[in-house]
Amino acid sequence: MTEIQEEEIDLREYINVLIKRKGVIILIFL
Repeated sequence: MTEIQEEEIDLREYINVLIKRKGVIILIFL
């Protein structure tokens, strides 16, 4: 169970990083 939870956390962090990068790119284009 702990391993699955850790994987979920890693996925969430990875998605958050992608969203932040997209946000920065959008701000640059704006």
